[in-house]
Amino acid sequence: MNVRFRVAETSRPIRSSSFSSFSSSNPDIVSTALFFPDRSLSLGRLIGIQPNSLCELPSLGILQLNQTEISGRIPKCLGNVLSLREIYLSSNRLNSSLPSSLWNLKNLLTLNLSSNSFTGSIPKEVKNLEAAIAIDLNP
Repeated sequence: MNVRFRVAETSRPIRSSSFSSFSSSNPDIVSTALFFPDRSLSLGRLIGIQPNSLCELPSLGILQLNQTEISGRIPKCLGNVLSLREIYLSSNRLNSSLPSSLWNLKNLLTLNLSSNSFTGSIPKEVKNLEAAIAIDLNP
């Protein structure tokens, strides 16, 4: 079953959006009016997401997509979501090299990319994450 999902604008405070299972051929999870820096996006099992749509959440504070079976690359534009404080993308099928834009996230406190299939070495720019408390890049 294909489901189309769109987060609508609301004036009610929403602390987090969490879904245990989500499947779509073309999901639209974008709303600049809904997500603020203290908001989080957490999805359980995710199939068919358009990765660049995550970059259209300019006020997203926490991105939690571990164990969601996503594959491919981390979108370069994710490094432009400067409000991100925590990124959890562990235990997926992500591959390729890490986008250099990730090292622009000056407010990032936690970066967990463990248990994926990234290529290349850890770039020296990782030191740019000066606010980071926890960084896990273990394969």
